[in-house]
Amino acid sequence: MTPAAVSADRNVDGILSYMRQYLAAREQQVVRIKPELEGIIRDVVWLHLEILRKVLQRSKSFGGEKFRVADILTGADDTKRRALLSAGGEQNSIMDEIIDRTDDSSKAVDYSIHDMRTFFRSIDPSLENLVQLIQHWMKWDLPDAADLHGFDEEARRLTALRSIQLNDDVRSRYRQALGRPAETQLSDAEIFEFELRRLDVVAGRFCGRRQEEEPYQYIICRENCDDHTTQNVAAEVGHDAEPYNYKLRQCDDLGLRVAAEHRAVEQHLGTAAV
Repeated sequence: MTPAAVSADRNVDGILSYMRQYLAAREQQVVRIKPELEGIIRDVVWLHLEILRKVLQRSKSFGGEKFRVADILTGADDTKRRALLSAGGEQNSIMDEIIDRTDDSSKAVDYSIHDMRTFFRSIDPSLENLVQLIQHWMKWDLPDAADLHGFDEEARRLTALRSIQLNDDVRSRYRQALGRPAETQLSDAEIFEFELRRLDVVAGRFCGRRQEEEPYQYIICRENCDDHTTQNVAAEVGHDAEPYNYKLRQCDDLGLRVAAEHRAVEQHLGTAAV
């Protein structure tokens, strides 16, 4: 496997890991409200995560070049990211691949089962609404899952930079990223400032969405959602615990992580200067 493929797969797996956490927490919320869905909701969620895996692995063309969806979502190019996450109509939008369209009345009856929504409707018409709900969860949660994985990758990059000597090859790559001429002297502080700025952007984007989302989009937890994401949703027992907004708490955690990374860089640069 090539290094590029390894990186791309890591992005796919990283995004899906956060999506599983989000969807498991939303499952808990639904089963608290409607326990009879416990027997089916996990299968439907699993199928939609497999759909998402295929979407993340696909390539999209921009200016004659092809880029993997997962790499764009965790990369620094906001223009490409916005195109992928646009509500529809954009050539490279992935939303139509996540949310099924309404039925096309011109389709022949032999093709009446043509997506996840119509598949589950053929089993039980009431399940169509569940599919629609899960697909909207995917739409709401994908940008946040991508940002959290992107934040993890950025933090990992900062850790790696602090552990090595920044040689000419490393400085050359950062000169290119910063658009500096080849003869420009680039300091360690400028390189770390560049990476910290990227970290701040990702955290700011994630927390900025918390101001825009509607209450019906919240993930409501009553205990620590992370403690239950790999367990049976029926195992949750905290029905009397105070509810809280899971993503808002994640935003608080990101703020702490950002501050910790800034302190670590300051300490590293101070030590290196001695």
